[in-house]
Amino acid sequence: SKHPKIVLQRALQLLRISNKFIFRLLVDKYVFKSEEKNRPQRAQELLDLIQKAGPTAIKVGQALSVRPDLIPEEYSEALSTLQDRVPPFPTSKAKQILQDELGTQYTLLKDVTTECVASASIGQVYKGRILTEEGEEQEVAIKVQRPNVLAEIALDLYL
Repeated sequence: SKHPKIVLQRALQLLRISNKFIFRLLVDKYVFKSEEKNRPQRAQELLDLIQKAGPTAIKVGQALSVRPDLIPEEYSEALSTLQDRVPPFPTSKAKQILQDELGTQYTLLKDVTTECVASASIGQVYKGRILTEEGEEQEVAIKVQRPNVLAEIALDLYL
């Protein structure tokens, strides 16, 4: 990579996010000799960790959630929330992204919902209306990509 500092920072960030979870798994296995007892709690911790880690981890979590043959059932159930309930990023940031991307055409958007109607790993969706060339208003879905999502995914895939 041309940017070793950025790569190192991301690797350290992922390590910082995951170190407590990994430590707890090891304690469960080697100290308490039981992984099953704390599995529901660890499943929730893994879900939280994945959400903090960002879009690439969320995509991996989504894939794992439908593979109960690879992970314990408790983990599969917790991760299944990533299919349709990813926490949204702030609406204020989404509107700023729309303004930056659309420029003066932003004024064509009318009645944009104050909260997203759906949120996923890569973006979220708002309802609104636009003024058509004929002067009529048409209801539309407005998809807004998460900030820096492409750079984050590219960096994570590099790791």
